[in-house]
Amino acid sequence: VVIMLVNPKSGGNAAGRLLRLPRAGLLFDNPGARATVFSYPIADPERLGICHLAEEVRASPDGEPVRCIVAGGDGTVMWAIQEIFFAGIPVDRVVVGIIPFGTGNDFGNATRWGTTSPPGDFLQEEKRFQGLSKYVREWLRADTLPYDIWEFSVRTRESEKARFEFIEQGRKACTADHIERHGIQRLPGGDLEMSKYVCNYVGLGLDARVGFGFDKLRQRSRSINKAIYVWEGFKKMMFKKKGVVAHIVE
Repeated sequence: VVIMLVNPKSGGNAAGRLLRLPRAGLLFDNPGARATVFSYPIADPERLGICHLAEEVRASPDGEPVRCIVAGGDGTVMWAIQEIFFAGIPVDRVVVGIIPFGTGNDFGNATRWGTTSPPGDFLQEEKRFQGLSKYVREWLRADTLPYDIWEFSVRTRESEKARFEFIEQGRKACTADHIERHGIQRLPGGDLEMSKYVCNYVGLGLDARVGFGFDKLRQRSRSINKAIYVWEGFKKMMFKKKGVVAHIVE
C-alpha cells in the first residue's frame, strides 16, 4: 500500500490531479512492483489520509515500513511529517518520498527525487492512470535512508499584542484556524509559543523576509514564482530598511 498526501494547490494546481484516483485505491500490478495507491488531500479536516496511514502502520507485518508519498513542495513535506508526529505514528515505520511540485523542492533535491515537476499529462488518466506506474516502481525499489527531523520553538516577548503572522489571501493575518493548525499556545505571561518540526532549514532575518514577501504574491506558475523570489530578494536588499536580527531574536 502507498499513501499519497496531496497539496492540490502545488504546481499551479497540477498536483490536484492526483486526487482523481479512485477513492477505493488504484492497483498497479507490474513485474516486481505491485501496490495499491490511495490519494488524499493533506488539508482534509478529517485527516483521512493520516488516519489511513496509521491503520496501515498498525497492520504492517513484521514492522515493515509503509510508504507515504507527498505531492507538493518543501512546505507540504513538513506539513505531512508534522501530521505524522501529531498522530502518534512511529516515524521509523514510515518512509517518505515526494513528487516535487513546489518552487524550490529542496527536499526532493536532497533525496534525489528531483526538483522538476512532472509534465502535465504524466498521469495518463485515459489509460487508467498508467503514467503513474513508473513512479510506483521507483517508490517500491527506492533505497530507504535515515533523514534528520528536528524541532524548534519560537516564543514572542510578553505582551497582550504579541502575535504570529501568516499570509492569507495575500494579506498578513493570524486567524483561529492558523492558531489551531500551527499549534500556537498563549503562555501565562501573555507571550505566545509556536513549535515546528523541520527537515531542511529555518530562516531568521533577510531570507525569511524574502520568503514572507513571496508568499504574498505567490502565483500558479512555477516560473513566475521563481521570478517573484528574485524580485523580492532584490527589493529587500536594495530598497527596504534591514532590521538587525539581534534586536528581534534573543
